[in-house]
Amino acid sequence: MRLLVSIIMLGSLFAPATVHASLQSFVMQCFEPSGFRIEAEEDKFSEHRDGYRNSNPTFYYSSDKPESLGEIWQAANPFPNDISRSEVDNLVPPTVSESQIIFQKEGVLHALDVSGSSSESYTTTLYLAEKKAVFTRVQVELTDSFTHRPMVSAYAADCEIQWLE
Repeated sequence: MRLLVSIIMLGSLFAPATVHASLQSFVMQCFEPSGFRIEAEEDKFSEHRDGYRNSNPTFYYSSDKPESLGEIWQAANPFPNDISRSEVDNLVPPTVSESQIIFQKEGVLHALDVSGSSSESYTTTLYLAEKKAVFTRVQVELTDSFTHRPMVSAYAADCEIQWLE
């Protein structure tokens, strides 16, 4: 599993910037990404199941701006019977960002975001025909990070797509 994450991240960092303007504009919504997280804890690594329960990240691609992918991420809501989606969004507003598309070919779109914290990077890979997505997050620095320790996570999700043109 760790080797897979390393390969994904190395491929993300060294992938050629291949962007084709002919892709049709779309909105893609994914449902409850789930996967795993590996964290450095003292002198060892620990692996945990992880995910975004009751959260549906949404992605927007415009053929007018083929180099970027708009992303909206909601916080997870592990207690949907106790707190509504709108209450969670009021407590932790959805994150809106713009990722740089570093690879696009034959229905696969791969984007990288390092715009937030300098210690973290995020990748989003959308498989348009299959209506699937894979997401990764790598955190390397401790001082300005959420968990204050190195970690990597990988998630997958089923999605729906709406073509806009």
